[in-house]
Amino acid sequence: MGFHISLWSFIGSIIYTLIQGKFIQFLSYIQQYPQVIPEILFLTIYSVLGQVFIFYCISCFSPRVLSVVTTTRKFFTVLLSIMIHNHEVDQVQWIGISLVALGVAWELFMGMSSRIPAEKKKGSYIKVPYEEEKKDEETNGYHNKEHKNDHKHNHHH
Repeated sequence: MGFHISLWSFIGSIIYTLIQGKFIQFLSYIQQYPQVIPEILFLTIYSVLGQVFIFYCISCFSPRVLSVVTTTRKFFTVLLSIMIHNHEVDQVQWIGISLVALGVAWELFMGMSSRIPAEKKKGSYIKVPYEEEKKDEETNGYHNKEHKNDHKHNHHH
């Protein structure tokens, strides 16, 4: 599904740039400044890796976990930028940063307190460890539904 979304996004972007006349500008810019080609390629590779990570995170965990991860990453990126570039931050901005930190902490706390095992999503390509443990238990007869049904069935005869 992610592949098809990316493919149609690519096709739509090409069509849009052709209609707007921006594709010719892009090609002439690349001819004029060929040193940007490696940077464009790196940006493309990092974008693809980001999409793979998003797909992996949603497949293994949930969209909720992904939102916590991305918000936390952005939070630390902002803090790092403030420290590295010595940005001046006023009180209102610190309140905003603090609210984000509290929100992430609350989400983590609520997630930890409601330890519900993540079920593998239907059609996922990635194996979830919990699902493997569940299969092992069923195979070993701990929660084997067929065994329970056989027992009920044999009991009635």
